Amino acid sequence: MKLPLYIAGTGLLFPLMLSCGGGTLTLTVLPPATTLNVDTGIYTNVPYVQLQPRFSNGTTPSGVRWSSSAACVPVNTTGQVDCNISCAGVIKSTVVASAGGVSGSATVTCDYHTSVSIEPQPALEKPEVREPGGVDGAEPQ
Repeated sequence: MKLPLYIAGTGLLFPLMLSCGGGTLTLTVLPPATTLNVDTGIYTNVPYVQLQPRFSNGTTPSGVRWSSSAACVPVNTTGQVDCNISCAGVIKSTVVASAGGVSGSATVTCDYHTSVSIEPQPALEKPEVREPGGVDGAEPQ
């Protein structure tokens, strides 16, 4: 739909036509759902996911505000989500991106578990058994 440009307070109607958008702008967050497996026995490699906001017109918004519904699943100002290593169990969070007056969300689940590693022990050595009388049949001295 095209509308003529009217400048308020002037009483002028210009023949310049402005195009109005063809629909409502929405915001999508990708990936829409992710599960991060956290091994609480290995704190040096905490998994994360980088969320990506996209407007329905294909553009990437700027000035995105991020929030998470769970403190154990924090999101930073760039949309990176990780799992707080001091938490336990399975925690699901709705992570919301807001920009341009619209919002979109993704679900991030942190599944905390502890790996148990079992290392095999070396076989026990067979104890030395001495026969009475020693090797040559003589009694030990």
